[in-house]
Amino acid sequence: MLSNPYFYHQLVRKYVILFGNLFNNITIMRVDKDTGREIKRMKVPILYGPKDKYITRIESNPDLNRSTQITLPRISFEISSITYDATRKQNSLLKMAKSDTASTANSMYMGVPYDINFDLIVYARNIDDGWHIVEQIMPFFNPDYTFTAGTVPELGFLKDIPIILLTARSEEMDKIAGLEAGADDYVTKPFSPKELVARIKAVLRRRSPQLADEVVQIGHLRIDPVAHRVMAVDGSSEVTIDLGPTEFRLLHFLMTHPERVHSRGQLLDKVWGDHVFVEERTVDVHIKRLRASLAPTNCQNHIETVRGSGYRLTKNPVS
Repeated sequence: MLSNPYFYHQLVRKYVILFGNLFNNITIMRVDKDTGREIKRMKVPILYGPKDKYITRIESNPDLNRSTQITLPRISFEISSITYDATRKQNSLLKMAKSDTASTANSMYMGVPYDINFDLIVYARNIDDGWHIVEQIMPFFNPDYTFTAGTVPELGFLKDIPIILLTARSEEMDKIAGLEAGADDYVTKPFSPKELVARIKAVLRRRSPQLADEVVQIGHLRIDPVAHRVMAVDGSSEVTIDLGPTEFRLLHFLMTHPERVHSRGQLLDKVWGDHVFVEERTVDVHIKRLRASLAPTNCQNHIETVRGSGYRLTKNPVS
């Protein structure tokens, strides 16, 4: 592929090192959700190598004799293509001087121009880590880059991000193709910012009601996520219920998903986040605290334990 392996090998090697050094200081931060304080900051490792190698390791089944571990998140990159550009070819008589010492100088022909394209791959365990890394690397690709996001289905990760397509393609077939591809809504240009905001809120209400800002009331319980307030309502009287930040998020999630059984693992992912590593029994502790806070207003029976499955918030509790 390369007419002068030594010269061009060195050139390619320099480009590889230069490209890798651009992303050598990418970090991710761990934050305590209750206090908002930074717990620790970790540097994301970057290596040169084909993505197939890492995917194969992730998909492989470790046995007793050999175990494979991959630290996530991580970044890898590889050369995707090397294309020859004849328009930039130098005259063979033109030489580039290279001084070895103050008294001697060597000369070599200018290299034949090649366009070297790289693929940069980000591996992350959850969406938050992935986007945090992408936000740091995107400025290096401005204004021209192609971004593709995907998941590894073998790990059981589910995509739970609402998607609204905002595009100038207004043909009916384009809309059908976008919606059938998995988009939750389709907005064409020109568009009204107010309409876009309304559509975003509508999608959030359907896909992730716990992310919406609307007041939710079930029975005598009312929760206001904007004011961060929980009240027990009985006619015209209202009693404020004091909850800790974790109990508040837990109650808000349960109230926005009533009459559904949630396992401890699901509650950990939705309330604590999938980047927090705590025991599943932690859910039991916070459920107990939540019931204790609701007991003075006789609202604790809204939270039911489903033996062997998890917890459920019911609209019609049994006294």
